[in-house]
Amino acid sequence: MVNINNRHDIQVALQQGMTLLREGDSQAASRLLREVLQVDPRNPDALHLLGLAALENGDNKEAARLIKRAIKANPAVDFYHENLGKALFESGHYRDAIAALKRAVALNGRNAEAYNRLGVIFRLQGREQEAVRAFNKAIGIAPDYLQPVCNLAQVLITQGRSGRAIELLEPAVERNPRLDFLHCQLGDALRAGGRLDDAIAAYRQAIAINGRNPDAHNRLGIALDARGEAEAALQSFRRAVEIDPGDIGARNNLGVALQRRWRLDEALEAFNGILGIAPDYPDAHKNIAITLKAQARPEEAAEAYRKVLATGVKAPDIHSDLLLMLNYTAAPQEEIHAQSLRWDERYAAPLGRKKAARSGAAGAGSRLRVGYISPDFRSHSVACFFEPLLQAHDRNRVEVYCYANVKQPDEVTGRLEAASDHWRSILGEPDAEAARRIRADRLDILVDLAGHTADNRLLVLAHRPAPVQATWLGYPNTTGMGAIDYRITDGIADPEGEADRHYRERLIRLPAGFLCYRPDERAPGVSRPPCLDSGHITFGSFNNLLKVSAGTIEVWSRILHAVPASRLLLKSRQLADEGVKRNCLGKFEREGISPGRIELHAELPDKRDHLALYGKIDIALDPFPYNGTTTTCEALWMGVPVVARRGERHSARVGASLLTHAGLAELIADDADAYVGIASELASDRDRLAGLRRGLRDRLTGSALMDAAAFARELENAYFRMAGAG
Repeated sequence: MVNINNRHDIQVALQQGMTLLREGDSQAASRLLREVLQVDPRNPDALHLLGLAALENGDNKEAARLIKRAIKANPAVDFYHENLGKALFESGHYRDAIAALKRAVALNGRNAEAYNRLGVIFRLQGREQEAVRAFNKAIGIAPDYLQPVCNLAQVLITQGRSGRAIELLEPAVERNPRLDFLHCQLGDALRAGGRLDDAIAAYRQAIAINGRNPDAHNRLGIALDARGEAEAALQSFRRAVEIDPGDIGARNNLGVALQRRWRLDEALEAFNGILGIAPDYPDAHKNIAITLKAQARPEEAAEAYRKVLATGVKAPDIHSDLLLMLNYTAAPQEEIHAQSLRWDERYAAPLGRKKAARSGAAGAGSRLRVGYISPDFRSHSVACFFEPLLQAHDRNRVEVYCYANVKQPDEVTGRLEAASDHWRSILGEPDAEAARRIRADRLDILVDLAGHTADNRLLVLAHRPAPVQATWLGYPNTTGMGAIDYRITDGIADPEGEADRHYRERLIRLPAGFLCYRPDERAPGVSRPPCLDSGHITFGSFNNLLKVSAGTIEVWSRILHAVPASRLLLKSRQLADEGVKRNCLGKFEREGISPGRIELHAELPDKRDHLALYGKIDIALDPFPYNGTTTTCEALWMGVPVVARRGERHSARVGASLLTHAGLAELIADDADAYVGIASELASDRDRLAGLRRGLRDRLTGSALMDAAAFARELENAYFRMAGAG
């Protein structure tokens, strides 16, 4: 330390203060600088340096206060304004930070650091073009200044301009071949450009320079995973975590990679490891929820989704996931309804706009413009019921617009596009922009087909792009949205009276059922009942294992006890995981059913193989309280009778609706005892089973469930009534 008695002493103290700051001793620097200020209270350099010390200690507010005093004493120093901008940026005051940084470059047009920080803030604000200009300005001033080079490369990658990012980074790597982080940046650009082999080489070069760079190992894992090298990717992620146990990104990537490979217990371990470091990390709770969902543990998954929302994130997709998951649980309808209203209040209602103008097309002889919006215009259950309607629509009565949010189009997408009058892809479009395009089409009615299922565009409907809006088909409950006027259903799935109070929308009940099915043309022929060859009855269900509730397992076990030597065949994608298989068998074993009586199958990639597997089932059992839909129709088409239990809410009454409109109401039970009785009685009558097997396909073909023309007329009539009522 020095004794401060005169101007020379002040200069020595300031130099010593700067040295202490560079050495990281901000506490000693602060003490010395305060001594300077006791002698010269308005010394701008002392105030500025003391502000930098406060910034180093994380006291951004105090840093800004001190640097503002320095600027007041000497407003002409550009780096004072630059560091004020830094302090304000760290405090989250972006607008004031921009003003300070602009003042810095106005004073010194060659302040590359100020331009770089301006670019960083512009990027955070989504002002990408301004960010690009700022980074380019910094690079033009100081070509060897690497921060703006890396920052600009990241922006270019997000803009899809990976080639330009590579051109920017390759010379930087050539000039600085021993900087591992530059090789990582180049690897990111190469990976974004689809050059996986070159990206992997770049990451490996970074590791060769610094084998303890966890970021390089993590990024290498991402690239290896994209190239399909699963085990090598997992090793890279694990190495990153080993080097830096606090690397949340690497732990998360490890968990996701394990999850995709149906190593679900290991995935949960990785995600729970994140919570040990950051208990409120939203992505960890989200991925735990996704993993629990994959393990067919809906109650626990719902609780994990609640924890995501409890972190304070505004995530309409996560909230939708929670709503969907509640339908798989025994949650009362009142709870689902209330949670749906909260979703609307938080995300949709604030976007509310005045209804789009009515076209006046609801009168006699007019042609309605009807729009359908969905992420599932592809090989998906929704398409099994939408395609027959689309092709049966009377084009003298309706003009059809399809708004596709489809991530991976396929041959079904192509068929639907060909069958529509107007096809619009809205994938990736902001909600307001998609709503603007729809509004420009001057629809009379817009029908959502997704509800709160994955990749929905409910927030597009929140902008009210059509004068009348409805929801149908893809989701078994209320959306909770004030912007959606109607929900299309029938009197069996939603009986008049009690059901109405659980919906925000007004219910429109179609007289012959709310579904119209078209079987897959690849379906093989109907085989004879397998019991005639095996000597025992095989029950089965190909439903999502999430639907196989504890109550379902208890009742199915009663059926197996009631029918000696019978078997149960289950098929679901969750059964690809060994832990899920063990858990499933354990649940039946606790009901007294030995594992030898249960046959488990994972998802079959080929649709024909999937349908052919129904040939091993004598009687299909519908789960509850969330019934099957497509699986019920598939079973009937393959000659397999389905026993269903009628429940209290829509998802628990779809089976009853389907069987009633297929002419099979005798297979519907109103309670557990009746369900066991119907299944047991049917199992005891081999002649009846054989007769059903032979005749079900013809019966289904002649039923309301497959009368597309009649279904389309009824729905069109409903549309005209809805459009007329506004």
